[in-house]
Amino acid sequence: MRANPDLDAALAEALRELIAGDAGAPTEITATRAIGGGSISRTLLVESGTRRWFLKLNDAGLASMFAAEADGLSALAGCAALRVPRVVGQGVSGRQAYLLLEHLRLQGLRDGQRAAAAGRSLAALHRIQGTQHGWHRDNFIGSTPQYNVEDPSWPAFFASQRLLPQLELAEAHGYHGKLIASGERLADGLSVLFAD
Repeated sequence: MRANPDLDAALAEALRELIAGDAGAPTEITATRAIGGGSISRTLLVESGTRRWFLKLNDAGLASMFAAEADGLSALAGCAALRVPRVVGQGVSGRQAYLLLEHLRLQGLRDGQRAAAAGRSLAALHRIQGTQHGWHRDNFIGSTPQYNVEDPSWPAFFASQRLLPQLELAEAHGYHGKLIASGERLADGLSVLFAD
């Protein structure tokens, strides 16, 4: 395996075991390379022969962020219209949290047909409804905690679990005045704007 400062020996071994389980046979990591994909976590392409995986790394203290992401991806996989990467494993090794996913070779939506198909798939995902708005666990928007206390009312859920926490975060970071007042007014009026 090529040396990579993100993969200490313990992490490399944990990943090797996950990859061997995913490949169905003993295998070795033959290469890793940093790739883009976000500003919150470090991302790497992990290779073993001709197979590839997508690895996200962050501080061990953010392991719950990866656990929530893995849970969310597993739930999204239930929508047959939308292809999401399969979760291979997640955990903590030393001071690093990791999330190992199937690598998907993505390409841009180069023409109207592909864009329309992607739009239909996304619409199919959003047609899936539960009896409540929210989810069985809290998750994250980026590295910011996102609360998911279930509520039968979408306007109430959106106001209390999405909009108001973001306004509180903005206020804590020095935003005041019109932005906060307008956001609070919007939160108060959501039930009128959007009837269930």
